[in-house]
Amino acid sequence: MSENSVFPQSNDIASIVGDVAEAYFGHEMSVVSTGAIRDNEAWTSYVEIRGKWTGAVVLCCRREFALQASSEMLGKEIEDVTEEDALSVIAEITNVIGGNIKALISASVGGTCALSIPLVARGMHAFGEADDHAKLWFSSRGQLVCVRVIELDDPARTTARPIPHPTLQ
Repeated sequence: MSENSVFPQSNDIASIVGDVAEAYFGHEMSVVSTGAIRDNEAWTSYVEIRGKWTGAVVLCCRREFALQASSEMLGKEIEDVTEEDALSVIAEITNVIGGNIKALISASVGGTCALSIPLVARGMHAFGEADDHAKLWFSSRGQLVCVRVIELDDPARTTARPIPHPTLQ
């Protein structure tokens, strides 16, 4: 983490996401300057961080990225990937990215933070107007992915609408 910084900087997050993509998919995800995913197309997966700092790491993508990532990670043809596979893979990717970011935040705030299980919801703005400490857009084989680190002063204010998923309930 960058010196004299409380929260992970953009380069820290980009490095974590790049390492996770390389490990899980065998290729990097490139940082892009901006992006947009319409709310009705978005899948949002997040993990909450609680302790001396409370917030969340949020990953937002389209269903197409989730299917593509699942195909690469599970070694299946894309037409053989189920929606359950895609939900599980997006949750796992978010969990790994979130765990790495949590470790940086824990070290920065001088105390242990805990990580929740990953949850998946429909919609881009699962946390409304929460304060972004970082927001980066990535491209993976033509698909956009957004990773946010947000502070939650009131975790109950989330507007996430969970997707029914047997392994994430």
